[in-house]
Amino acid sequence: MNTQALSIPARSSRGKITLFSVMLLLLVLVVGADTASAATRKVLVTRIRTYDDRSLLDADRLTAVVIDAMKSNTSLEVLVDSGEDCAELECLHRKGVEAGADVVLDGVAQRIGRNVDLRFRVIQVSDNTLLTTLERSVLGAQESLVEGLQAMTAQMSDRILSQNGVIIVNTSPPACTVMLNGEPAGFAPVTFVKPGGFKYRVSAGRSGFTSVEQNVFLAEGDTLVVSLVLSRPFKRVTGLKNTTPTHVYGSLGVPIIEGVTNYDQRAVFGFSAQMGEFWRLTMGFNSYKRSIAGTDTAALAEMSAAVDPVGSVYTPYVMLISAPLTGSVTPIFGIGGYVSTTSVAVEFTDQSTSKINRELELGWVVMIGAEIPIHNRLSMQINWFTQQLISSDSEWENVDYGKQAWVDAFNAMERNSSLCISLGLKF
Repeated sequence: MNTQALSIPARSSRGKITLFSVMLLLLVLVVGADTASAATRKVLVTRIRTYDDRSLLDADRLTAVVIDAMKSNTSLEVLVDSGEDCAELECLHRKGVEAGADVVLDGVAQRIGRNVDLRFRVIQVSDNTLLTTLERSVLGAQESLVEGLQAMTAQMSDRILSQNGVIIVNTSPPACTVMLNGEPAGFAPVTFVKPGGFKYRVSAGRSGFTSVEQNVFLAEGDTLVVSLVLSRPFKRVTGLKNTTPTHVYGSLGVPIIEGVTNYDQRAVFGFSAQMGEFWRLTMGFNSYKRSIAGTDTAALAEMSAAVDPVGSVYTPYVMLISAPLTGSVTPIFGIGGYVSTTSVAVEFTDQSTSKINRELELGWVVMIGAEIPIHNRLSMQINWFTQQLISSDSEWENVDYGKQAWVDAFNAMERNSSLCISLGLKF
């Protein structure tokens, strides 16, 4: 049996080495390209500004700690600012443009008691915006201060290198003032472009509304919509009154003086509803009966009157009262109108009586005074109360006898002023 040897040509080991070298070179080029695509970011580090009444904080030493910590991250190219200190965003942006930096790192160290407050800002040079902020309070000891600076620098480095995300803030009502991490950021709706992978504190406020705050997490490359709803506060005031318009006040009292003569019968009572913090709408009733002194004697003799005429007035009124809620003594001022019915009666010497009425006459009323709390629901009011007719009824002019006496009597009833003392109860 003949045996034939099968010969297989061998590959050159040199060829193998050459192919491996080519593949390795391509891999290096690809990795190098990826590394180049994630190009280092240029960070301009400004000199940390210090505020210390003891003059123990060394600004240059603190800045050196930040620079060394920043250089430990190979993805960052650290540029050192040697110019004058400045704190305004425009100045920091100008420094970044002149240095050819991507971002500017600005820091402040302020001693407060035994602690030092550290605050950093990162300004994005391309669009002159505040990219991110970071705050921390550390012990003033040198070791704690250095450790705090190093930890904060590491956080700032991560934020500088992270992929940005978008935060859109809407508010109800619109146009509220928006703050991001405690920094004013304009009026809603507002949009932020910030480093992703971090938490942010978003808050909104507006005069007359309760401020709202929300903590959010922004993922890298994500768009986050934040809607903040503000509400009006419910205010509670200590003392007698309350801001809610549902509270109703009732009062009852008597006039104690009058400009012409003494009263025979008198009464004042009413109800009012609180409208917000400053106003009350009051509806009340004023009734009094009195002798009218000073009527012309000759006129009384002409009509054979035995005594002075007696007048009666019944006055329902409506007033708008300014009564600011103070919780203590409250000044009161009110103005309004009323409709009155006036009667004058005359008793003659033969003991007969004649009465004439003037009905549904219009007038104005003014009140000024004060309200004094007594107890939880009880108060006392002292008011000067004046009312004046502005219309007249001519019915009494048709009287055939003693005309002047009736004229004098009704004229005396057209205006009345009283000092009233009332007790009020809040329901």
